[in-house]
Amino acid sequence: MTESLRLCTWNLHLGLELGTLLQAVTTYPDFRDLDLLALQEASIHSELEDARALAQALGPSYDCHQVTAHLLGTRAQANALVWNRERVRIDNTDTVLLPRVRQVRLPRAERTFLCALPQQQRIGVIGEGSIGGEALRFYVAHLDVLGLEYKREQFYRILSDLHNRPPTDLTILAGDMNTFRIRSRPSWASLTRAAEAEGLQDLTSEIRWTHSVRRVHFRQKLDAIWVKSIRPFQYRSWSLDIRGSDHIPVFAQVTFR
Repeated sequence: MTESLRLCTWNLHLGLELGTLLQAVTTYPDFRDLDLLALQEASIHSELEDARALAQALGPSYDCHQVTAHLLGTRAQANALVWNRERVRIDNTDTVLLPRVRQVRLPRAERTFLCALPQQQRIGVIGEGSIGGEALRFYVAHLDVLGLEYKREQFYRILSDLHNRPPTDLTILAGDMNTFRIRSRPSWASLTRAAEAEGLQDLTSEIRWTHSVRRVHFRQKLDAIWVKSIRPFQYRSWSLDIRGSDHIPVFAQVTFR
């Protein structure tokens, strides 16, 4: 039975500054003793998956699983999970395909707009196993950039997959939800309500921003970590303002009662 859990989620921006990311992992103490790391927009450099490069930087006890969602030109855009084998056991991995525009019902104006754009496949990567003898399921998600109802439908697809699988002692959902807004609009409260209906608690609601376009000082809160546990828990969450990606890493430390 585990007493604590240390999590991180990070969009790597295709690893365009992979050297900076690797230096951060080996320099900042926030990355020490991570149990689980969720990666979005991982890619492949010099025939080595970015997830593998980060796992190696974290230490010899770390392993990874990376799945390419689609190609941006010649670059792989992938989701990945990294775990500490000394604490976490991953027995099975799976993928949930998130719906494409023509596979869901959308308002006509939104559908017309999205259908005029290049389509990208989005996915959720799933790891199943155990930690401290408790059954674990870990989702790494990356929703599309555009669309209001469309992103909601993609998020609901993940929750539907979670709902239809056998229950586990501990379920984690982490990733880049692309919940862009201008001031308070649009409201993404429906995502929170849907997650809470499945017993998931957002550990990162107090974090102000996770994505920035530095040259125009534009910041957005796009990344999140949800946890569902059969045991009560306390947590703290924080982010680390470092360079290397247009997203910053988001952390959570969960302590079980």
